[in-house]
Amino acid sequence: MKRTLYALIFFHVTLQLARGLTQSELNYIANNLDVRVKITDNLRYDGKKHTMIITLTNKGDRAMNMNNVEMFFHSFFMVEPDYLPDPRGYRLADYNIRLHHVNGMLFRAEFLRRFGLLLPNEPRELKLTIQDWAVSKTDVPNNWYVTSDGLSAKTLAATAVEDQSFVEDFTDPNQYKRYRNDQYSPFTPLERFDNIKVDDLGNRAVSYAVLPTPREVGFDTSRPVRIDNTWTVSGAPSLVNEATFLATKLGLPSIETPTATNSIILEIGNTGFADEESYVIKSLDCADVISIKGQGPAGVFYGIQTLLSLLTINGTVGFRPLPGIHVVDTPRFEYRGVHLDVARNFQPKETVMDLVETMAQYKLNKLHLHLSDDEAWRLEIPQLPELTTVGGRRCHDLKEQNCIIPQLGSGPLPRAPGSGYYRREDYRDILRLAAKRHVEVIPEFQMPSHAHAAVKAMEERFRSKNDIDHLLTDLEDNSNYLSVQMFSDDAMNPCIESTYNFMKTVIQSIKNMHIGITPLQIFNLGGEAVPEGAWVNSTACRKAFPNVAPEDLPVYAKAYFMSRLAKMVIVDEGLRLAGYEDAFFLNGEPLPGGSENLLVYPYQNVWEWGLANRAYKLANAGYPVVLSPVTHLSLDHPYEPDPNERGLYWASRYLDTNKVFSLRPDNLYDNIDVKRSGEPLTRQDVCGVNDVNCDPLLKPENIKGIQSFGWTELIKDKDTLQFMMFPRLIALAERAWHKDVFENTTIQPDREYEKFANKVGYREMPRLDNAGVKYRIPPPGVAIGTNNNRDFQVTMKSEFPNLPLQYSFDGGITWSDYTRPFILKDVNQVVHLRTLSTDGLRSSRLTKFAINEIIGKKK
Repeated sequence: MKRTLYALIFFHVTLQLARGLTQSELNYIANNLDVRVKITDNLRYDGKKHTMIITLTNKGDRAMNMNNVEMFFHSFFMVEPDYLPDPRGYRLADYNIRLHHVNGMLFRAEFLRRFGLLLPNEPRELKLTIQDWAVSKTDVPNNWYVTSDGLSAKTLAATAVEDQSFVEDFTDPNQYKRYRNDQYSPFTPLERFDNIKVDDLGNRAVSYAVLPTPREVGFDTSRPVRIDNTWTVSGAPSLVNEATFLATKLGLPSIETPTATNSIILEIGNTGFADEESYVIKSLDCADVISIKGQGPAGVFYGIQTLLSLLTINGTVGFRPLPGIHVVDTPRFEYRGVHLDVARNFQPKETVMDLVETMAQYKLNKLHLHLSDDEAWRLEIPQLPELTTVGGRRCHDLKEQNCIIPQLGSGPLPRAPGSGYYRREDYRDILRLAAKRHVEVIPEFQMPSHAHAAVKAMEERFRSKNDIDHLLTDLEDNSNYLSVQMFSDDAMNPCIESTYNFMKTVIQSIKNMHIGITPLQIFNLGGEAVPEGAWVNSTACRKAFPNVAPEDLPVYAKAYFMSRLAKMVIVDEGLRLAGYEDAFFLNGEPLPGGSENLLVYPYQNVWEWGLANRAYKLANAGYPVVLSPVTHLSLDHPYEPDPNERGLYWASRYLDTNKVFSLRPDNLYDNIDVKRSGEPLTRQDVCGVNDVNCDPLLKPENIKGIQSFGWTELIKDKDTLQFMMFPRLIALAERAWHKDVFENTTIQPDREYEKFANKVGYREMPRLDNAGVKYRIPPPGVAIGTNNNRDFQVTMKSEFPNLPLQYSFDGGITWSDYTRPFILKDVNQVVHLRTLSTDGLRSSRLTKFAINEIIGKKK
């Protein structure tokens, strides 16, 4: 009887596994398959590889037939790098799963027949080895999904979370250290307290402070100015934009002819500086007139921003009494830039426009808009609609005929932020606002590499419309390569004429979009490094370079591409050509021909890489340079070395506001501090004896400014974007506009940063709260002392004074406001801590401590 029963069960199970899944069964799997990810070890392989355990558990009430199911997930690094990529995949025999690298960071786990049924409440573990390291929850992208033949792909509900809660906590050094000599661990509350070199100076100390700091500020308390609703704003017709802006902010009427009293007069005139962005503000002797004089309209606008800052109290602009004013100001750099990547994850038009408004508030004047990359193309080109109908969408289409395959946890459906693009009028709306706020938009399209989305879009155009004139690939090229982001097909071919037809169409289309608003001045081609092995088997490239060895083709073909594009952009279209440093280097030296028609963004200053001298090499070779050192200005990096902090960390393990503030742009080598590991470095370590490895800056006039980077691999919405950018962007604005005295020394600017942090906490964070900008709120630090009764006394501190602090003894159910040091008698008591925004509506990441965990004392 038992044999018959077992035979029936075996037959039933075999029958279940043999037949295909239905859509409802796949939906059941998507809704009930729990996924848990644990990073187990980075140190075993000393950072070269790390191990991950994926636990799959059936949380439903019936068995799951996993036969013919495929699970798609994302990884920033190659999975099972000893075996993949391989077109056959790699079978994990112990788990009855076959792994495949699809393209980019998309991977596929194929459940084999012997995997069998997954029974209710049954867990299965899958152990993977992955290249490099993972020390943060955001290293594990979300939105995994499953599919099966003929069925619609479905997101695994367990992974459809933005807080990465399916990733287990990192509690062990093997988990949160990258390699054995990694000097960083998550900050304890005590370490954070020690790191905060800021005391609360009080609101009165910064009551009339302005950021970025003006060149000269004078106040006369004996001649106060009291603006009220009887005042007017006046300006010449050439300043109607500026007058309207100020009048709207203050709720005052704007008139063309100034009145004799109770008037804010806007005018263009001599400020004492040649820079059109310079300005002078004076309250005249009669005290009821304020003059804002700019060398040009931009100068008037920045004078207005300074006045609005002075009139702000508790974050709100109003009719605040002011002392007599005399401000003389001019910018440090002509280029004060913010880079925003909208390709990796799309940011809606409204988000970009809000960023423009805040940039203008802090006198930042260049928006470098990164509009294409491997993962998407984000701007409509009417002549080539496939760029956005295919390249602007990500979904589960492995043939990439309707969309680009999912990347960065975008999931199987064509939804934002993986999918989305700017229509022509959306882009023009951004341009209109930017022009009014004196912000120049610099469009960037990555080429010839980092171009997977464009390449696939034009392949689909060729397939569906037989348009060979815009094809970006040599149809006879079977080169085998893999980019840093693990794409095998992301390089436009520079040896075919259709690539240049494509470029001409794109550039002319963008020029036309600028007509009637503000002329396009700069076209940015990106130009990052081409993957080794690209084009080596291209018939077209071998014909174009018959005397070049195949392995050298990427270098020479890219140089040819640069020369062709330079002629097209500069000579044919009358524009400046911009790009990253890789675009303008050949065999370790700048390409000849540096001129004002070019603009370069050197960024690869990771000190131990030995490339920090590239910025000065370029400037000395005649290239206009915008300094973008990633060690100080990559705003996609985490604020702290904590697994719960969002951010990539390829340049430095963390990058806080103080580090941005501490940048010394006038001498790049004075910023040398630590390796990526956190190990200290001296200038001699990097530059060698007598600076033999660090070219001096011979042409400082070619340093045009500084720019931050805002890559968005991990930034999927407006709130997260603002969290990552602010308050660091205020520090960027300060360094771009104002040179501080500490920059002439090599000591840490503790006093200067203390004053800056007080200004941010008391003056700027309330303004940001009032504007709805979701800046990052830093967790508090604590110090532990004892009082006269030998009770433990806890002192709390915030990096930015004026932010309210709270503590909780019941796990965060109830909170007490911190007003003075409090007493702890129970050394086992766990205390939770948080910081609030100035309006009390948001809080920081929670941290906690117990006395016995810190000093080893027990009750």
